[in-house]
Amino acid sequence: MRQSQRFGSLEVAHGGLLLIAAPPSKPILDAVAAMRRTAAVATVVAALSTAVVATPLVAPVEPAAAALTHERGVSFNEPSALDGLDPSSAVVDLAGCLARGQERALTRELNALEAATGVRVRILTQNTVTPGLAIRDFWGLADTPSSVLLVVDLRGGNILNFSVSDPVLRKLPDSFWVETTNRYGNLFYVREHGQDGAIMAAVESIKTCLTREGVCRVTPGIGPDQLAVTLACSSVGGAVAGAASRTGGKRFNGPWVLLFAPLWGIFFVSFGVGTIAAREGLASFDVAKEVMAFAIAAAVTWWWVPIRFGKGGQAAPERGEDDLL
Repeated sequence: MRQSQRFGSLEVAHGGLLLIAAPPSKPILDAVAAMRRTAAVATVVAALSTAVVATPLVAPVEPAAAALTHERGVSFNEPSALDGLDPSSAVVDLAGCLARGQERALTRELNALEAATGVRVRILTQNTVTPGLAIRDFWGLADTPSSVLLVVDLRGGNILNFSVSDPVLRKLPDSFWVETTNRYGNLFYVREHGQDGAIMAAVESIKTCLTREGVCRVTPGIGPDQLAVTLACSSVGGAVAGAASRTGGKRFNGPWVLLFAPLWGIFFVSFGVGTIAAREGLASFDVAKEVMAFAIAAAVTWWWVPIRFGKGGQAAPERGEDDLL
């Protein structure tokens, strides 16, 4: 019969030396499995978060020129649609989206904005009747170096369309107009806030960015849907960091937290705090919400992991001689 003696993870037998590695303990296997599940969930959430948060930055924006066409897409001129209207007004409301008081208030605001910044902003709303390219001559936009034409076209899905001159694009690049269009012109926002609410919100964003120093690449402020997604991302980042800190049976495993930093950093910094800070600045209550969501998720996960999986990282108990074959 073959005889052998075991010393820790070494088994010495007649005829050779067999190296037998001690199997990892069950708590370690459970912790590794939990980390794998967390990473898988984090990957799925990252894909969904990218789609929701970044959609306003990649979705195509419909230029205002496309709204000044018939159904066949042929540009046309119809000056008669503007008969009897005052060119000194900053709003031509052919679709009836605004009340008279709103038209007068917008005209005062946009004239004051032009006096302060040199940018002429004009608003045209249309449905079945459109003046086409005649609107440019009506307001003299072709002769104005810096201009923005907001066309509210009720014939399509997204009601907001912009035509922006090159000098304005240098201060408010395409990313701003794409996000403004998709945030305020979509059917859900219009259904909740009305056509006038969408127009007012878009104009307010334009005013804020034109009067702000430097280039404005994103729409100021953040919508409730985006805020919910960023809070979810910060929470996922905190959960990943909390789980990583509990690996190896330690109260805080710093090297593993650093090892997983690219993963939880993407959720917390890129999709969480970074999204808010780019729109509201670091001195924002919403930034504080992101930090709190990250910290709470990290603390809860740090507390829950040893309860669910035990204290992992401990060596397997050595077997006695009675356990030898």
